Amino acid sequence: MSAEGVLARAERDSRRSGGPGLHTASVWADHPANPTESRDRVIQRVLAVTEMSGCDPSRNPNFWWCSTAQELIDRGFSFIKDGWPGEPSEHYSVVLGHPPELADAKRFVGAFVKEKR
Repeated sequence: MSAEGVLARAERDSRRSGGPGLHTASVWADHPANPTESRDRVIQRVLAVTEMSGCDPSRNPNFWWCSTAQELIDRGFSFIKDGWPGEPSEHYSVVLGHPPELADAKRFVGAFVKEKR
C-alpha cells in the first residue's frame, strides 16, 4: 500500500462518482463482539466479510494492513458510510481531503502496519 496508490485510487473513484465527489479510501473495520473476543478473532471476522463482498484473499495471501479507527481520527481523518445497497456494517470510507494531497495520503498510509496472516 503506497501513498501514491491510495491517492490515485481516491482520485479515480471520485471521478467515477460523476461530480465533485469525496476523495476516500475504503477500509474494513469492526470491534470485539464481546469482552472476551480476541483481536485475532475480530480480524478473522472482518476478513471473512471482505471475502463475502468480493475481495479475493489469494491476491494478498500473506499480509493485511492494520490500524485503529482512533489512530486515523487522531491523524485528522473522518469515517463515512457510502450507503450502497447491501453495504456491510464493517465497510467504511475514510475521507482523505477536499481534495487530498500526497501529504494527506502519506498521513493515512502511515497509520497502518503490515501484519502476517
